[in-house]
Amino acid sequence: MTVYKDIDMINTFISHIPKEWGLYIHIDRKSPIKETDIIRGNIYKKFKIFWGAREHLDSMLFLLNETEKDNIGYDYYHLVTGQDFFATSPQQFDEIIGPNGNIYMHTFSLPVPNWWNYKILHYATLASYCNVQRGVMRYVNMLYCNLQSFLGLKRKLPEYPIFGGILYCSLTQMAVKKVLYGSVAKDLYSRLKHSLCAEEIFFQTVLMNSDLKDKIINNSLRYMDWEDPSPPKVLGVSDYDSIITSQALFCRKIDSHKSAELLDKLSFPS
Repeated sequence: MTVYKDIDMINTFISHIPKEWGLYIHIDRKSPIKETDIIRGNIYKKFKIFWGAREHLDSMLFLLNETEKDNIGYDYYHLVTGQDFFATSPQQFDEIIGPNGNIYMHTFSLPVPNWWNYKILHYATLASYCNVQRGVMRYVNMLYCNLQSFLGLKRKLPEYPIFGGILYCSLTQMAVKKVLYGSVAKDLYSRLKHSLCAEEIFFQTVLMNSDLKDKIINNSLRYMDWEDPSPPKVLGVSDYDSIITSQALFCRKIDSHKSAELLDKLSFPS
């Protein structure tokens, strides 16, 4: 779980996670949230994470690596944030996931129109140093990328196919080992230095280029509403029926205040 705001929501989510589940949490180093504010879990505050920076991917890989150090060997590793909540009872997870060891993630082949395409790999950005989504730094970053293009500094693409998708997914232990130790993972990670939204191609590309690709189900098992003017939508009580009929494991984005009525209805026993 990666978190940076809304401590009430974070702790509400954690309070519904079964005690026997492993819980690994990374707090953005810019956040005012302290490790002691979080009610339980293996809690770290290591990376400063700006929007789109590779450090978001770093934090997820760091947490997965910590699970490896503990040498427990979980059946599934669910990548979530502090703005997620359960879309179904945790007791229903095994029924939804099934017994076949499938990997659940959203994935598609790149390039596609109107998406980041290969820009994630082609050009370095300033995302690791500042928020390139807002204010003057948005234009400075655009100028930086355009300058690289003008000077012919475009990075070469790898020989293997590139895939994109949403970061939040459910991985098996074998999949975790691929993203931590695999040859494609090591090569791709190095190519993503100073990139933008590295986490939106890393897991998909690594696993779709592995011997686990036939285990991938193109469904993240996350309920999100992308039709909102500022997607994904902050969910409310009007979304309840859609959430519980979605057969998803988690839903997002959830806010402790704006989603309060929805949370009351989604309070499954842990």
